[in-house]
Amino acid sequence: MFLLTDSRESRWLPTVLSLVHNKICLTVALGFETFLVMRHGLSASVHDPKVNGERLGCYFCNDVVAPRNSIADRTLDQQCTVSRPALCSIASALGVEVLASMLNHPLKNGAKAHDNPSDCDRSELGIIPQQVRGDLSIFGVNVMYGQAFDKCVGCSKAVVDEYMRDKREFIIRACNEPDYLEELTGITAMMANIKIDDIECFDVDEEMS
Repeated sequence: MFLLTDSRESRWLPTVLSLVHNKICLTVALGFETFLVMRHGLSASVHDPKVNGERLGCYFCNDVVAPRNSIADRTLDQQCTVSRPALCSIASALGVEVLASMLNHPLKNGAKAHDNPSDCDRSELGIIPQQVRGDLSIFGVNVMYGQAFDKCVGCSKAVVDEYMRDKREFIIRACNEPDYLEELTGITAMMANIKIDDIECFDVDEEMS
């Protein structure tokens, strides 16, 4: 499954379905001059750490909020609608190459990934990164990865289990109740337990030791 849509919320249900049915899922996301190519990790329900190592994250694992209307009250350039001319072709081509390399590995989407490209699993076509992030303003490309978030609104065990329990009710509530997924996964409780005094902030210009 390739997720090529223009908003966060439109990627949510396909992400859940790919996990439920144990399908390979890749996101290709565009900004004005930046892009992300990302292969989603395995489902928590089928993951075997003895075989696949740590479980890689999905598109939503870096978020601590459920998908909402990300298009409302945003200018055209903030809606991922306007991009530099070659950005789509570059990102799409890299997505196909990640898939091709993955399919040539015995573990496919279970192949291990790391921040250091040389530590990623390899196929005959080369390394198998989890994320490829690019920025045309500096003509740069970086290989990155992220672990699965146990409270993720897209790939956590709580989400998959609740979908399997009652598919229709789960989808209706997720679409109509903005806070439902956050409560289901434990994000609401986690945020309630955060003490503001424990949060340390750094100025971008502050010298780091």
